[in-house]
Amino acid sequence: MNIFQYTNSFVKGAILFLISFFSILFNTAQAQFTITENFKGQVGADIIIGGDAALTSGVGDPIGAGWLRLTPGGVANQRGYAYINRTFPSTLGVVIDFEYKLWRKVNNNEFTAGDGFSIFLFDGQYGPSNFKPGGYGGALNYAPLVGGSPWDIPGLTGGYIGLGFDSFGNYGNEVEGRFGSIEPDEANGSASSYRPNSIILRGPTTSNRTSEIINGIQPTNRYLSGKKLGSRSSNANTTRDQSEVHYFPLIQQRPTDKEFYRRVQIEINPIVIGQSYRITARWAKSPTGPFEPLFESVTNDIPPALLKLGFGAATGGARQYHEIRNLVVTTPGNLRVTKMANKDILRANNGAESDIAYTIEVNNDTDAALTNVVFKDRITDGAGNLVTPEMFTITSISHPGIKPSPDNPNELIGSLNIAAKSVERITVKGKLLKVPVGNILVNTATALPTDIRDDDLENNTSTVSTPVIAEGVDLIVSNKVTEACLDPNGNIFNVTVANMGSGEVQYGGMTVLRNRNTRTYTSNKLELRYTVPAGVTFSEVSLPQGWDPRPNESDNGGATIYVYRTSFDKINGGTIPDSKVLSSGVTLPPFTFRLKGETSFNSVVEIKYIKETGSITHDGEWKATVTGSTDKDPSLEPEENRNNNSASASVLITPPVPTLTQNTFYYCQGEEAMPLQILPTNPNYKVVWYSSVGGVPLNNVPTPITTRVGTTSYFVSQTNNSCESAAVEIQIVVLPPPTAGTISGDKEICIGTAASTISSTEDATAPNWPNKTTITYRWEKLAPTAGSSWTTIQGATAANYTPAAETTVGVWKYRRVAIPVFAGKESACRPEAISKEVSITVKNCLIISNPMLRSKAKK
Repeated sequence: MNIFQYTNSFVKGAILFLISFFSILFNTAQAQFTITENFKGQVGADIIIGGDAALTSGVGDPIGAGWLRLTPGGVANQRGYAYINRTFPSTLGVVIDFEYKLWRKVNNNEFTAGDGFSIFLFDGQYGPSNFKPGGYGGALNYAPLVGGSPWDIPGLTGGYIGLGFDSFGNYGNEVEGRFGSIEPDEANGSASSYRPNSIILRGPTTSNRTSEIINGIQPTNRYLSGKKLGSRSSNANTTRDQSEVHYFPLIQQRPTDKEFYRRVQIEINPIVIGQSYRITARWAKSPTGPFEPLFESVTNDIPPALLKLGFGAATGGARQYHEIRNLVVTTPGNLRVTKMANKDILRANNGAESDIAYTIEVNNDTDAALTNVVFKDRITDGAGNLVTPEMFTITSISHPGIKPSPDNPNELIGSLNIAAKSVERITVKGKLLKVPVGNILVNTATALPTDIRDDDLENNTSTVSTPVIAEGVDLIVSNKVTEACLDPNGNIFNVTVANMGSGEVQYGGMTVLRNRNTRTYTSNKLELRYTVPAGVTFSEVSLPQGWDPRPNESDNGGATIYVYRTSFDKINGGTIPDSKVLSSGVTLPPFTFRLKGETSFNSVVEIKYIKETGSITHDGEWKATVTGSTDKDPSLEPEENRNNNSASASVLITPPVPTLTQNTFYYCQGEEAMPLQILPTNPNYKVVWYSSVGGVPLNNVPTPITTRVGTTSYFVSQTNNSCESAAVEIQIVVLPPPTAGTISGDKEICIGTAASTISSTEDATAPNWPNKTTITYRWEKLAPTAGSSWTTIQGATAANYTPAAETTVGVWKYRRVAIPVFAGKESACRPEAISKEVSITVKNCLIISNPMLRSKAKK
């Protein structure tokens, strides 16, 4: 798919983020790509999260306002990772932009800040089936950890480089199987002392676990370079207790951006493609502050052909929270847009909680000053509709070139002039007055240049989605299928229930009226209703604790409705159970179901808040029996909060692989090529192109590059936007020019006399051309009076040629041009395979000349 779109767990149709983009600039043979992931809500299938890492959306943070938490705080010996399971070519430069927070909680058994996190590039051949992270503690989940069983962990599989943000100070130390180290602080006095608050670069994972080069193989994950931050005038503990890499002191909850903010940009640019790279890092310490130079180094390690990007973090005895969000990975040297918001959540018409400020960065990373860059900024709801001024009002715009559109003031338009290698920043402030559809406010900015060609348009757009907490109670439900393509063994669906309102949802308790041994009751409960179409087999995989299945129902279409309801705790001796609470922004544990069908199908889930009436009888123990009706409680949710109480999920049949008439296309070197056009087998499908299996999709249909001889593979599949077929390989073979061979037959003849045959002393050849290639010829001649204008000799197509008698005196020249042909294709090779010339001198034999006469005349 050219654009992967994922919906947040609580909003049907709300686009929260774009997972991946890719495009190719074919006129320069330079691929470009952009991968964007904010980690605030659910992530797409291409984001692999493992180990002790987890998302905090709806758990520790409000829904849609979470982080990627690589390690939990306060827990020793943890390691978590996340990587993007898409490859990109190592011949490109790459820019990595993200925010992070490292912090420790008060009274949570933290020993000290540690250990840190790493950003790593690794060999693209590794993925879910064979990916293994690095070690705990100072290894930062990239480098090895060697210290005896069970602590004998190699470095990251296929690791190429790992840039570590080292809190505790062991990643840059030569211990635990890590080779090489940054120099110690003079104040610490010992070569084995820690190097806290440092940025450290380590190299590839190899099979060499010694400190020496063996058979040309470097030590695994060796130290390349590093930089120490902050004051280094005291011991390691004092150096560690500075807010540089991590936040200090301890705090009860995640530090605010005002207390601690880090945004990092890392550029990896080729010096010599495929041989050496310059790694540069910079960071900003406030959301609006400038970037400061942080680190620069060079590596001469040869990279794998395809790379993937990931993050890892680890704790040992030292421990802290390691958190990442707002990741953008793209190529340098173009125009790109980044949008940020100063709020994680909003409230409508609720004082300062309704105010939001957006910062848009338009980065001109080219060498050209750009004028009249077209800019557009749109504020929409979760369904993509432009919001009205009654819902959101813009209070200020910092840039004079940007103005509200005449049609709707929540669409901003204008133009920008941006100097080469510089950034233009725009701040837009506004106030939310009403809850938008989907409980989400979406701001999307786009910048397009007009005076240069930009073939990488996917990083010209940036989106920020901000969850909106409704007033009162707002129950929401999500229905997510882990694999949207029909699985013969059944598809797994995850259903979650959450509260996106400011009020609490109380359920599970009851009101009891006593009457001897029988007591009537009323109880607030949550009811989940899952509608499964006819012909689809339904089975439970897991139910969260505290939910009971109820009798199935059916609808007029033959669908089955599976009903689940929150239950009481056991009633002991007539004790009334306490109410349970679903707090604002919290998600309940998920339901997991398996649905098995034969063809495409759609399932719908609905959440209700009901009042259950019944009776409790005493026959040795108290038992609750439902005797009354169950109705949705109209008093719980305001009517404006009821548009997200249901959600649907579809399973589709995977499209077949594209139908190809041929899998190999031949071009001669320099031949003009057209884009590779392949039609989908169904009008509802679209064709997707790749330059490598498992890579980032190409944004454009590829046009073969014919400047270099050799074979290039492309891979093509087709998708229905949910399911994608297997990819089939197409080979582009750029053929070398044929050899011209040699001809002979230089002669002198009399005018009017036919020359003898010009013979092929060596026939032309077409090495490395396909089988059944034949060579045809074209003969050309140059008359004595023609200057440099060669004339094609009609009908002369054999390897030999017998010239006709000529009637003009002078030197006639002949040459042979070789033309390889196969399957009806005539080459357009440049340069042509042209033989050396043969000269035939035509004389007037009726004139007698004596060359000695001139010599005598000189005397």
